[in-house]
Amino acid sequence: VDLLLSNHLKRLPVTGKDGQLVGMLSRLDILTIVRHETPDWGAFQAQAISVANRRCVGDITRRDTYTVLPETTVDTVLQLISRNDIQQVAVVNTEGALVGVIADSDLLRFFLPKPAGIRSLFAQLSHSLQPDSSQKLQVPADATARDIMRTDMPTIRDQASVEEAIGLMIEQRLKRLPVIDDQGCFQGMISRESLLRTGFGQQNKPE
Repeated sequence: VDLLLSNHLKRLPVTGKDGQLVGMLSRLDILTIVRHETPDWGAFQAQAISVANRRCVGDITRRDTYTVLPETTVDTVLQLISRNDIQQVAVVNTEGALVGVIADSDLLRFFLPKPAGIRSLFAQLSHSLQPDSSQKLQVPADATARDIMRTDMPTIRDQASVEEAIGLMIEQRLKRLPVIDDQGCFQGMISRESLLRTGFGQQNKPE
């Protein structure tokens, strides 16, 4: 866990004594083991910030998550994801309620299936996008976040327990989970990394 977190890795190669690769260990693997094989919630609770006698999702939510309005253009979403090296944005209405999410993987399906189009996409995700990038999409130039966002995403309340969040992320194999309050307003995201930092006493290190 220390190696994964200190090096910001999603997966860690595992080798034998002879140096040969024998497998990969992921954040999800560790969370699954913690929950299903050797559940030691004392390790998590030892780091607890007590809210009504339980650790809450709101305590570990990352609040600096990017948001866009449903009317935001697809081109703007592409540029936001590319220029800020992020994998997902939340779509909220003018009252701040979560109405959808857009991940970088969601955008892939809108690019032309020609090799040149795919190469162009990865080049754009590595550099600043050009203003006319929407022309390479299989959607109208004036397409908006509303047209491509996913609305069936799982969410969790900010007062839910960390144990509940871990269970949901494992069962649905989620890398990130949107957090909302009782009114449905978007509060931020939690990630596998934030859960590991919480459980293993590294929540004060930057993500």
